[in-house]
Order: sequence, then structure tokens, then C-alpha cells
Amino acid sequence: MNDRLKKGGSLSGKERNCAFLNIDGKKFATVSGVSGFDFPDDSRAMALSDWDGDGRMDVWVSNRNAPRVRFFHNRLIEIGNWIQFDLESNKMLDPIGARIELTLGDGSKLMRSLRAGEGFLGQSSRFIHFGLSNKKIKAIKVRWPKGDSEEFALASPGKRYLLKKGSGVPTALNSSQLLELQGEGLERASKKKSPWIHVPLTIPMPPIVMNDSDNQKVVLPLGNEKAYLINFWDPECADCAIELLEWKKERSKLPGELQIVTLLANANLSHEVGREFIEEHQLPFAWGKIESDSAFLLAKLLQKLFQTRDRFETPASFLINTKGELISFALGKVSVDEINAEVAAIPKAPETTEKRLNRLYGKGVWLAPVERENLLFVPEILLNKGEVALAANYVRRAWDHLSRHRKINDLLVTIGDYYFKGGNIAQGLNFYLNALNKGHLNPVVMNNVAWQLATHKDRRIRNGNLAVKWALKALQITKGRQATYYDTLAAGYAEKAMFVEALNFVEKGLKAAELSGDSSSRTDLLKAKEYYLRKIPRRGE
Repeated sequence: MNDRLKKGGSLSGKERNCAFLNIDGKKFATVSGVSGFDFPDDSRAMALSDWDGDGRMDVWVSNRNAPRVRFFHNRLIEIGNWIQFDLESNKMLDPIGARIELTLGDGSKLMRSLRAGEGFLGQSSRFIHFGLSNKKIKAIKVRWPKGDSEEFALASPGKRYLLKKGSGVPTALNSSQLLELQGEGLERASKKKSPWIHVPLTIPMPPIVMNDSDNQKVVLPLGNEKAYLINFWDPECADCAIELLEWKKERSKLPGELQIVTLLANANLSHEVGREFIEEHQLPFAWGKIESDSAFLLAKLLQKLFQTRDRFETPASFLINTKGELISFALGKVSVDEINAEVAAIPKAPETTEKRLNRLYGKGVWLAPVERENLLFVPEILLNKGEVALAANYVRRAWDHLSRHRKINDLLVTIGDYYFKGGNIAQGLNFYLNALNKGHLNPVVMNNVAWQLATHKDRRIRNGNLAVKWALKALQITKGRQATYYDTLAAGYAEKAMFVEALNFVEKGLKAAELSGDSSSRTDLLKAKEYYLRKIPRRGE
């Protein structure tokens, strides 16, 4: 079931929503189509609210799929009398369970209760609405949650009132109080929707490895402070050819500062087949073939953003700003005019999160903060593919996104391990130290870092102060039981030319080695003692 949902499947079998009209309390008639309610949405919850205060109940519907929320504005021309009440108790902010009973002129009664929920994941307005037709109100009675009842004076239909416990008199809510509930007006949506999907917060684009037109390996984005439009196509896709030929025809209209790269996305077709497609259509754009690992990584990014896609189909276009950040993408054809409009909307100066969200979605209040995407999977996949340099570079570019993740320290250490094994000690230390400075508490890592800082043959890497700091920390965590950590600490002091302290910790290390039976560390410590007695620090061991 979860797999079906992740792939965009519908739990309702794409059945359209239904609306039924109560006919004199005797039967129902379907009004799904005429009411405009019959969307094929995978709907989950419905809430009623007189959004504009005109006595006609409007409907909000939330969906599992897009659009996540629909608003149905009630525009019935002829409606009967109505009245709405808000309830207030001295000791309860919301007197949930309170019941209002109206006695009408013909002796009939209407009852409504204030409820904490309206079906699955739904909560209607706290204003209790009564439709009166053309009947008059004879009595108003409230039964409060603790069981006590209270009668209120009569109120005229067509308004909202506050029924405050103990007052006995309905208080009419004036127009200014109503306006606070109405919010901002909803603008009519454009008939033609933009094909671009905006990323709420810009995302550092994962590296795209391609074989260019000369079949040479190239990594995009190139980091040359230029904006990129990366387009994916397939010779077997009719829309791809149509789109690229339109771009070719109107090439002069495309932004001059925009770098366009078109990539063959079909892994089953050779680079030569891609060349034949480009030459057949005489396409003037830079082109190449994306490597399968990069296509997999890009598909994972889409899956992360949408939760419903595990691949993308051609044509697809990704717009990247001058910082190498993904700002929007289109999963389908885009015209030259649509490209121009999207490029023109790229802000010239850095903008705050609030400013970007307001620009993209309009001003409003967010119920929850917009979080940065967890992009840890990008460097993890790159490492699994053996692309250590690409993983390390992405960590640097995406640090604002990655640094908040609880597993970032483990990733930093893993990259450091790869560099150490490859002999690139300087790069490995850089990632180790970042992990330690963020609170990584692995004493083995601390000791490895301290040893390199104390003994490395390159003086630009050595740092006696830091070596002592991390060796001491490793000893504290292990409660002084590891003889080899004393060896490292002594080397740190020796790097600082503090040989008395170095010899002192050698002796402590020899005692720890004797207690633990660590003959290997004992041998190393005795060798170190000879160095320090001659005032010689350890180097390159």
C-alpha cells in the first residue's frame, strides 16, 4: 500500500468526489456535477466555514494529492434566513460540547453542538451556523459542557452573535470583527499555468556527470557563476524533438546569459545515437549523455521532493542559478517565452527565506516553518559509487542544508576515512576536524586526528595545540585506559617542544600498557622516549 502511494496511486481508484442534496429529509439527489464538487481528487477531509460572512457556508477540502487544498466558494443567489453563533465560557477558551437549541416559530427545533473535530482530519469553523429558511426564532437556549442550561434573549437573523455564558444576551459581532476572520482575498488563478515547479528553498544541484559532445567526462554545474538550463531528452520522445526544434527556431529570443545543455537521458542508447539525433535536427546547443549513476541520483532527488516519483520522464528541464542551486524545474515541454519569464524572475540579489516564499506563493502565515530538505542522501550515494571528490564538494556546497542533520558527523568522518585511505591526509583532516568541532565523540577519530597534527611530515598540516586538545579529549572519554592515546598526547607536546611534558605522558602510557598487556603500544612508547630524551619530535610515522 505504501509503495502504491509513493508512486502516486489513488486509494479511491480516482473516483470523483460526490455531493448529495437533502430533499425534505426524505431522500437525496446527487448534485456532484452541478455543484462543481466532482473533482477526481484523492480527498481526505472537509471543513465548513462562512469565509466571507455572507451566510452561505463555503467548503474547504484537503487532498492527499495535489492540489492539497481546494476552496469551494458558495455563490448561491437565493438563500433563506440564517444566523451564526460563537460561544464563550468564562473558564473555557472553547466550550467544546456546548449545544445550542433554537425553537422556531412553528414549534420545530434545531440543535447544533460545538465539536472539536468534523470527521477525519477535519475541523470546521467554530461559528455554529443555522439555516432558518423563512422561519422566525422563538427561543435560544444553550446547554453548557457541565450540564447547566441558559436561555438567551432573541436575536435577529442574518448576523453573527457571541453567546457569552452568564450574560443572557446575544452580542452582535460588528463588521470590523468579521473582517478579522475573512483573511485576504483569493486572486483568480491564471487560465494558463506555468509549467515550472518552484523549490520552496533553493537546493544545491547534485553533480551531473555527463559525456560531452566529444565523449569527454564533464561535471555539471561547472561553478562558473553562470545560470544553467539543463534539458533531458530522448530520441524516442516526440515532444523532446518538438521542444528542442522550437528552441532552435527562437534561439535569438533566449537569454544570452543562460547556458543551455541538452542531455541524452535514455541509458539504453549509445552516445553515437545521441550524436545522430543532434546532427539530424541540427541543434545548436551544447549536448552530451548523462551517466546512469547521475540519472539515478537525480531521480532520487525528485522522489525526495515529491515522495511520489522514482524517475523522471523526458522532456524535463532544470533551471540552476549562478550559485549552482536548483530553483525550479519542469517535467514536460517548456516554450521559449516560459523560459524567458522564469529566468527574468531569478532575483538579482540574495533574498531571505521569507522574501522568497512571499514572492513564490504570496504573503501569508505558515502553520509550520519551511524546513530545508534533508540532502544527506546525495553525498551518501556518491560515496557508494566511489565518487569521493564529488561527495566532498557537494558537502561544502550544501553545508547549510546538511549541517543541521543529526547524521552529518558520521558522513564527515566517512569522507575523512576515504581521504586517509587514499593518502590525502590534509583533506581527511579537514573533514575529521569539522566532525569533531560539531561534537563527534569517537575517540578513535580524535586520536587519528591528533596523531596527524602532531607528526605529519608536512609542517603546514602540523598543529601541536590542536593535537594536544584532541588527544586529551580522547583520553578523557576512555578514562586514560588506552596506552596508544598517551603516545599521541606525548607526540603533541613534543611538536610544541615541551619535551618534559612529553616524557611525563610517555611514562603514564607505559603504565597503562603494562596494566592492559598492550605490548605493541609499549614498544612504540619506548621508541618515543628515546626521541624525546634527545629533544626530537616524531615525524611521518
